[in-house]
Amino acid sequence: MEDMLRHEDGLHEPPFTIDPQELWTINLKDEALQRKWALLEPVGLGQRHYHMRSRDICLNQICWRVDVKKRTMSRVIHEEFNDKLGINIKLGANNDNTSIPLKR
Repeated sequence: MEDMLRHEDGLHEPPFTIDPQELWTINLKDEALQRKWALLEPVGLGQRHYHMRSRDICLNQICWRVDVKKRTMSRVIHEEFNDKLGINIKLGANNDNTSIPLKR
């Protein structure tokens, strides 16, 4: 995790196309994307590369797996920050590309 946050984990550019539907909260349990990712060998491990396509996907997976309520990053932010502090941080997008909190 530390290497990923420093952009040094070697998984900066997946060699496959990511279907946007694979990122939907409802499809996390299917684990299709996770199975593809698990087959990858790190490339350039220890070298800095910006993880534009992979970092948030990986972090969301980690969040979902370790959270006792099985929440995504968006759901954690919505429930733990927005609802409790009365602020409005949003992750995700709906069909017209306006940001909305993701539903579980």
